[in-house]
Amino acid sequence: MNYQDLKMRLLGWRKLQVTPSGKGYLVFTVILGVVAMSSGNNVIYLIESFLLGGLILSGVLSELAITAVSLEYIRAPATAGAPSLDRIFIKNKKPLSLYCVEVGEWKDQNFVPSAFIPLLKPHEEKELHSNTVYPKRGLTHIEGLAIATQFPFGFAKKIRILPTKESRLIWPEKMRPSALSLNLSSDSTKDPLQSHSIETSIRNYEWSDDLKDVIWLKSQKTPETWVVRGRTPNSKKRVIELDIGHLTSDRIEEEIKKAASYFYYPDSEEESPILVLKEDTQVRRFNTRWSALNQLSLIEARK
Repeated sequence: MNYQDLKMRLLGWRKLQVTPSGKGYLVFTVILGVVAMSSGNNVIYLIESFLLGGLILSGVLSELAITAVSLEYIRAPATAGAPSLDRIFIKNKKPLSLYCVEVGEWKDQNFVPSAFIPLLKPHEEKELHSNTVYPKRGLTHIEGLAIATQFPFGFAKKIRILPTKESRLIWPEKMRPSALSLNLSSDSTKDPLQSHSIETSIRNYEWSDDLKDVIWLKSQKTPETWVVRGRTPNSKKRVIELDIGHLTSDRIEEEIKKAASYFYYPDSEEESPILVLKEDTQVRRFNTRWSALNQLSLIEARK
């Protein structure tokens, strides 16, 4: 890594987005400067100097604010159409209070805000939750983390970009449970069987066993310990079948969203269904919630 790359990684680079009020301020400053040069009026020169001084002060204070902040993201599973709820740790490294600081992501040459902090006291550290909403499922690429502010006058938003080159997987959008319950009898699902237990062996009693399973007649022959029936749960999970080979382009997103919603409700690994994904002659099976949602996120949309 050369010096330029190291400097870019530590300090980031800057972007400046001028606000509408800032554009009006600049136009007025330029016009007043032309009038001052044409008339030679000292009072107008004085007003022009105050306007230019405001621009310089705004740039210095905004630069101080974005360089005083350290930022760290802890990623959580993200679902399309809902806040990502990533954990954000932000710290003020300097003995000065900071105002109106935004943190977010730099994606597709745009600043995507995640959280806003109105006040950050000297050396204060805060934990925030991201409210970033990703509109589509699938793999998304993030070019960097970003710290921004319009402090103090709101002329422009200065953005400090910390390059990361990060990719993350966005799960399909959730359907409402009420809408999902209307589709329980569709062809892509099979009703679950009731769970029950079957007797598999006879073994010694353990403290966690149910007294109903104790075989009292046999236990009389072994007074040092009781004997119980060993039982194994025989649970049948719901099977979600999705045949993407026969789905048209206008239905594939709806069916993916519906299939994924069975893995959101209930949100328990033991009760999670099984995904069977069919495409032409290929059949794949995913037994866990995470593997099923990851695979549903990666299905390519048809043109």
